[in-house]
Amino acid sequence: MADHDAESSSSHFIYDVFLSFRGFTQYGFTDRLYHSLCERGITTFRDDENLNELVQIMKCSDKGTKRPVLPVFYQVEPSDVRHQRNQYEKDMMSHENRYCNDLNKVKEWRLALYEVCGLSGKHCAENSYESDVIMNIVEEVSAKVPPEPLYIKHPIDFGSQFEVVESLLDTKSHDTLCMLILYGDVETKKTTFAGELYNKIKHQFQAASFLDKVRIKSRGIPNGLENLQETLSSGMCVHKKPRIGSTLKGSSDIKQSLHNERVLLVLDDVDSIEQLDSLAGGSDWFGLGSRIIITTRDVNVLDKYELNGVKVMKYCIDEGEFKGMEGAKSNHEQDKDLQEDIVGFVEIFNEIVKKLKENESCTEVVSIIGMGGLGKTAHARKIYNNNEVKKLFSCCGWVTISKDYKAKDVLTSLVNGWGLSKSTEYKVLSKKEQKSKVQEYLDRKKYLIGLDDLWEPEIWDEVESLFPNNKSGNTVLITSRNDEVANYTRSKSYYPPFLDKNEGWKLFCKKVFGTQQCPPVLQPIERAMVEKCGFLPLAIVTLAGIVAKKKRLTLEWMRIMRNVILYLAKDNNRVMNVLKLSYDNLPQRLKPCFLYFAVFPEDYGIPAKQLIQLWIAEGLIQPPKSGTLSSGKLEDMAEEYLNELVDRSLVLVARKRSNGSLSVCRIHDLLRDLCILESKADNEFEICTERGMHSMDMKTFCRLSL
Repeated sequence: MADHDAESSSSHFIYDVFLSFRGFTQYGFTDRLYHSLCERGITTFRDDENLNELVQIMKCSDKGTKRPVLPVFYQVEPSDVRHQRNQYEKDMMSHENRYCNDLNKVKEWRLALYEVCGLSGKHCAENSYESDVIMNIVEEVSAKVPPEPLYIKHPIDFGSQFEVVESLLDTKSHDTLCMLILYGDVETKKTTFAGELYNKIKHQFQAASFLDKVRIKSRGIPNGLENLQETLSSGMCVHKKPRIGSTLKGSSDIKQSLHNERVLLVLDDVDSIEQLDSLAGGSDWFGLGSRIIITTRDVNVLDKYELNGVKVMKYCIDEGEFKGMEGAKSNHEQDKDLQEDIVGFVEIFNEIVKKLKENESCTEVVSIIGMGGLGKTAHARKIYNNNEVKKLFSCCGWVTISKDYKAKDVLTSLVNGWGLSKSTEYKVLSKKEQKSKVQEYLDRKKYLIGLDDLWEPEIWDEVESLFPNNKSGNTVLITSRNDEVANYTRSKSYYPPFLDKNEGWKLFCKKVFGTQQCPPVLQPIERAMVEKCGFLPLAIVTLAGIVAKKKRLTLEWMRIMRNVILYLAKDNNRVMNVLKLSYDNLPQRLKPCFLYFAVFPEDYGIPAKQLIQLWIAEGLIQPPKSGTLSSGKLEDMAEEYLNELVDRSLVLVARKRSNGSLSVCRIHDLLRDLCILESKADNEFEICTERGMHSMDMKTFCRLSL
């Protein structure tokens, strides 16, 4: 049996494998092998000519060196074939008698048999299972036959990004199931990257499928998801085809057929959880060692997708940035990122890095605190991934905790990220044993742990014990929206400021024009857009991604500028969803107090004392059910509420009194818009957005605010 290699994979080859066989096996073993190869998607030709065929195979393959040749010995001893002993000796003597006038032909046959038996092959003895032998042959041939590559219309040189992503996927590992999310602003770039990566690594898997334009095909076509399931099934040679009209039936068939297979699945342009549920399912759909690659326009849309036991990583194609448990970039890439993307953060970055260098004894906690969308995670990742910082620590780990935190998720992330145990073993460990594994691993190591998006201070009680204080100069780097977290963890806190006008404009220009300059005629509009974003990095980047796709026309940009909030809300609600998380996480007692900020005009400095009186007058501060409170006590309670909103980065401090108490506060424009949207949804207040006032009599408001 001969198959051609990648180098010789050109148009004149019709078949992947040429199946040459002898004797009675053609109706049994060889027939089953032929069909198994075809089912794997390997184009196979079979023939039953005489030994001249073998002679030609050995000549064309240069004795198996130019093209692979795999001998299969079916219920015969390889040494008997090689040296033509026993029955083979009788057969060859019979051939010599038959071809007595052309003994050179028989001599060539003898030599071909001798040479082919010198190659590594498969032996199917009488006491072995034929199905196992056939499966092993198919696996070996699959690894050697080059897969039919996807057609890439405009190939792109991604340089070292391929190396980074391949190292993240770690395709040689069969112990875990990994999901890699590729995201960025330029859609064709992500698809091309995924396609070229698919072509490069497909041969390493038992089955593979590339589903392009999932977003369009799942929505714009009747039975779209069912059709995609069928495409996935046929691409991976699933024998049962999903029944059209039933994604549940399709999911069941895919899982049943592939749960023990090591697969490569690429889902291009995903924008909903429903698509992933129907096409990637759960962690038990595919075998260990499988890799799922997803491209998406908005990485946040997948944040609520849960796959227990799956290692999830994120990689930004536009910026070459990895977000996950592991992964490092080259010095050149890191330096370039820091120079270009660390807008408005240089001073804090340098101070934190200096602190990490100077800490040589205790375990220190460093926190970056601020409102959603301020860039806390991006800044923390810059520090975590910096090559200079990496050299300081022998062990690094990053865990995104999020609002729906579970203690076991942190343990799972650390154990899987560091490869402390295989998945099968880890599942039976108790929580105490899991903690012990992490603690033992970190003991005597100098470690850096990133805890991203820590919502409540109580969470620290559960995770602090994981990190032993071995006096090696360890650091736990925290990001949070809640200042109470920083106080509770006794950490050194840093508060990234909003970008100033020049920094905001610089970030916007970089995302829209790259290295080019903004045309002078568009600069005033561009600056107005940045100001409309309130100099919030997330809003600036999101709006820039929208503007970058539009024509460089004054009228077009003016239209966007007038409707900035609508555009920000349209892009999968990316900005508003990030901000709304903070609102959703508020205790019920604080929600009406926060929504009340909708009654004030934009950029309005709100006296804290008058705000408290308004809250009380509107009945938003309720005494405990057990009794009543005096007006002074109600004011104290309201002040606590206001301070809590400040701690949660929902209200900004504009001015303080000499004793440190809050004098004047204000709210970010986008948070004010969120208040208006939520108030309308909940019918909390009757709001006039034009003037920033509610149904309260104007004289009453003026009297209270003077």
